[in-house]
Amino acid sequence: MPTVYRHFPNRTKLMEALQPHINSRLGRPPRPRDLASLSETVEPLFDFFEQHETVLRAFANAPGAEELRAVVHRWREQGLKRALADTVRHLAPEERRALRAVLLRLMGWEAWLDLRDTYHVSTPVAKQTIRWALDAILDRLRHESRGD
Repeated sequence: MPTVYRHFPNRTKLMEALQPHINSRLGRPPRPRDLASLSETVEPLFDFFEQHETVLRAFANAPGAEELRAVVHRWREQGLKRALADTVRHLAPEERRALRAVLLRLMGWEAWLDLRDTYHVSTPVAKQTIRWALDAILDRLRHESRGD
């Protein structure tokens, strides 16, 4: 009996191939294209999280979903790496990784869930607050990259 693994060498590669289809099917907003679009991504992204809260919570808590969460994380990180590429050249590699980690956390479902569940913050206020934080970080990054 043929299996899907005839086309994919392992489960991770299968999940990586499925990721764009899942995102499209759920209507996930596109990843930021560049630095200018980064903070603009927060509003549609957090609306998406709220719209798909049940799926998101299942994804966050499902036993055995660590591999899929890792695939999604790599997909998000690759997009962010491309969006920041021109602006972070002046940073050391470790600083680039740290910046991506902070931005991924701020813009991720983990932050949205934490703001909602732990701090009882509504999605509109969460979007506004995350945008403030992103704008502050990105303004500083722009100034540093220009040598100001």
